[in-house]
Amino acid sequence: VVARHLDVAVGSALLAVRRLILDDQERPVQWLHGLYRPDRYEYEMQLSRVGSIDAKVWVSKELSAQFH
Repeated sequence: VVARHLDVAVGSALLAVRRLILDDQERPVQWLHGLYRPDRYEYEMQLSRVGSIDAKVWVSKELSAQFH
């Protein structure tokens, strides 16, 4: 069904995005699971490596400011 709606062959690679939107009380208000054609969309994010030498993790550019 998805392949037909996106006009791609069954088994084609797709860009999958899952996003949870929270309100100011940390309650979920929206959940999105989208599938996109990679030839029509681009998803970009900037990550930084933060944490101690024993526990480094990748976080978004916005979150990395909280660790400095």
